[in-house]
Amino acid sequence: MFIKDPLDPKTNQALQAWQRYIASGIPHGQALNSTAQHISSKTVKSVFLAAATKAREGSDFNDVIFELAPVLTPIDQNILIIGASSGRLEENMSGVVAYRQQLLFMRRRFQKSLVYPILLMVMSPWVLGLPAVFRDDSVQSYVFNGMLISVAVFGFYSF
Repeated sequence: MFIKDPLDPKTNQALQAWQRYIASGIPHGQALNSTAQHISSKTVKSVFLAAATKAREGSDFNDVIFELAPVLTPIDQNILIIGASSGRLEENMSGVVAYRQQLLFMRRRFQKSLVYPILLMVMSPWVLGLPAVFRDDSVQSYVFNGMLISVAVFGFYSF
């Protein structure tokens, strides 16, 4: 099973729910099963249910974490395995969740900062070239000037 985006916000919410269940002392199998019941994504839900089945069968925690491989990055898996073996799973899980939230925040911020300049870069040559359509001027000169202006705006906005 392949999850397109391991940093999906729904996966992060599921990890937060699992963390709360673990903090309240619920066994891993039951905690994963309860977490899976609140997940709307079918693929993420099936991954959590498979991990819950492994945990209820009495498998090692490493096997449970490896069942969650489609929704966890390898670094997250290693951090959780180390946390479980050292007895600090709750602290490590809160660190993983906080790190994933920070990555999501930075990715959203990066995407928002690129939308406007790219839109300007794509649209301005055509908008600036419109007067040439209604006059006898050269369309190429307007489009070229629009491209120069859009590149200048993109360069200014990106720094």
